[in-house]
Amino acid sequence: PRIPDAKEVEQILPLVDYKKIILDEQEQTVFLEKEGMSIDLGGIAKGYVGDEVVRILKEHGVNNALINLGGNIAVINGKEDGSPWRIGIQNPRLDDDSEKRGHVAALPTTGNSIVTSGDYERYMVEVFQQTEERYHHIFDTATGYPAHNDVISVTIVTESGTDADALSTSLFVMGVEEGLKLANELEGIEAMFITEDKAIYLSEGLKDQISSVHSDYHIIE
Repeated sequence: PRIPDAKEVEQILPLVDYKKIILDEQEQTVFLEKEGMSIDLGGIAKGYVGDEVVRILKEHGVNNALINLGGNIAVINGKEDGSPWRIGIQNPRLDDDSEKRGHVAALPTTGNSIVTSGDYERYMVEVFQQTEERYHHIFDTATGYPAHNDVISVTIVTESGTDADALSTSLFVMGVEEGLKLANELEGIEAMFITEDKAIYLSEGLKDQISSVHSDYHIIE
């Protein structure tokens, strides 16, 4: 792992443009307008896999299930006793944890996907140890560098795991203000943001749902 210099990033940025992806639904083809462009589906792959696991289990008569793909949770109905699953949202700052508790809060669900994106799972550890700056894997396409807007974790709750995966990444880059606005405008989408100062911001539908909040963190009303 290395940090590219500004010139390298500048040369690559013109290749980052979703408008230059040409989809032909009739022929079922994808064409990229510029030489050197490529598509990486990492931002939605686990969400799609979760959706497929749910579909296959339902086809085989499974009525109650929890699927954990690491950062991506999908459930079928509630538990067998009818109670909801309680999903723990990982503490994004485990190294700085007064309670030594692995989760920040819990969310109930009986049929949604819950997907979290954060800056704490995949980042350049050696660089962080030397500079205390996290060069993580969620990039801002406007700059070509990891997104830095005080957001450290975003959790999305919605029916589709693919949608949740895409939105957790994009809302992380958008930041709290714009991201919450979008989440509140989209039907069936709920969001939880955690910022560097350990503040928790919730979309309207989650405000009465969250429980077991870690004492290091505080909810912004």
